[in-house]
Amino acid sequence: YAVQCLSNPSLPRYNNVPYLASLIAALSSCHDWIGIRVLDQTLEDIRIALEVNSPSLHQSTVLSVIFLGQLYNYSVCDSPVIFKTLYQLITFGAFDPLLDDWNDLTRIGLVCELLLVCGEYFNVGSAKKKLDCFLAYFYRYLLAKEEAFKARDIVFPKNVRFRVEEMNDYVRKDIKIPESFDEAQRIVDGIQQQYGKMVLFLLISKNTG
Repeated sequence: YAVQCLSNPSLPRYNNVPYLASLIAALSSCHDWIGIRVLDQTLEDIRIALEVNSPSLHQSTVLSVIFLGQLYNYSVCDSPVIFKTLYQLITFGAFDPLLDDWNDLTRIGLVCELLLVCGEYFNVGSAKKKLDCFLAYFYRYLLAKEEAFKARDIVFPKNVRFRVEEMNDYVRKDIKIPESFDEAQRIVDGIQQQYGKMVLFLLISKNTG
């Protein structure tokens, strides 16, 4: 029961969620299983929300991703957990009419909330490269949504676009959001080509070494 309470970011006030993460970090320094259990439950809550895609879960899911970001800030989890969750948000059932329909913008908000909490720490070394790579895929996802609205002569919600721009300014002021889906796709293609060459080089080196 205690772990269930510690895993529920809706129990404290919104502004106190960082303190809950701090408490878990302190408890984990003596009992590491507490942090593991809380993290597992948080990730499970996010996964279930993606599978069910019920409006009744949206607010609790926002709290879950914010809580996850705070758990990272207090070293309860590491960056691979964050990046795995970020990619899960834009790939799991993406554009499935039941899980992520063309006009469902929930996941865009979740990505922004998570990065606004902990994205500032991914600004050096491999973490910076990983975030730059993720943002390319995220903006392709975003612009695919915008294209779907445009194809139906529907204006894309300004508040969603503003939130994305706010997140981008916070984590990567030097990165410009692509202006079209085609531009975003070219950036992703370039990344895939670059990493494809790296994998090929490593395979050749291994076979000839």
